[in-house]
Amino acid sequence: MTETDHGSSSSSDRVLVEVPVLRDRMSAILRGFEVPDERAQEVVDALLSAEMMGYVEGGLSCFLPCLTRLRHGLIDPAARNTVVADGDALLVLDANNGFGPVAAIDAVRRAADRARGFGCAWVTVRNANHIGSPAYYGRLLARRELLGVCLRNEPPEVPGQSARSLATAAPALGASMLGEAGQLDALLYLGCELGPAQSTRAPPATTPSASSPATCHHAAPGAGVMLDLFTSLISGGMFASQARAPSDLSGPAMVCFTLIACDVYRARDRDEYLAQLDRYVEQLRGASGSESLPLPGEQEAASMSAAEARGLHVPVALMQALDNL
Repeated sequence: MTETDHGSSSSSDRVLVEVPVLRDRMSAILRGFEVPDERAQEVVDALLSAEMMGYVEGGLSCFLPCLTRLRHGLIDPAARNTVVADGDALLVLDANNGFGPVAAIDAVRRAADRARGFGCAWVTVRNANHIGSPAYYGRLLARRELLGVCLRNEPPEVPGQSARSLATAAPALGASMLGEAGQLDALLYLGCELGPAQSTRAPPATTPSASSPATCHHAAPGAGVMLDLFTSLISGGMFASQARAPSDLSGPAMVCFTLIACDVYRARDRDEYLAQLDRYVEQLRGASGSESLPLPGEQEAASMSAAEARGLHVPVALMQALDNL
């Protein structure tokens, strides 16, 4: 047993588990709930990847609440996204209370296809379950050599806890990012935390009331309103204040999220764009005071590499719960 890098828990609270072992165990559990193998893999890959990148609030901690909701009939494992409105580059989907990661991965595919056709695509999904970390889906778009944005309006599990609600990603040359020239697996990646305000003070009079059904309070002014505008209002879904946390079993989660994809190569020559981006990264590295600061994406890449090599530090209680399922 080894102490995790993600918290101050003692070594007796966590155990080191290889990623393939976790993947097989989690997939087998979902199959035990009669979840088709492909869907089980999509759910597990999303949660494991988030954990491996260091976004633990969208990682393994989401798995047991997902199973609980599944057991209580609050997730339809057979649901598929259906089209609500099709405006070419703008697409609205209904997840029909299916798995969040399954709905989001389908939305990634649709956003990528439409970005190739129209240059840009905006795909908004309503009535979903919790998707995990937005970072994972931004990364999927970047791996397709697209500029990607993922926004979600789902609440955090713990009131007052910060929840990453927006992530952006872009393809980058490996020469600057990880020292492996030509590797488009290396991503210029930025994850922005737009979580609920940690302070319990009343909101200023100039901002919407925290009790307003149209707003979810965030540390960044107007962030909650922005997320609702970009997810709920476009899709006709529920506002953030109406969506349910993973442990809330009073009804469907009703989460909304949006994926935005841009094929920059429709406007820029690919080699010129990547070369300019590479020069920009080099300038960032050479900026005064930047010596000790990792570039966006470097910590995630290092965390994933470490997890692949040595495994993940998993709470003993979680492993015991998985073994008992």
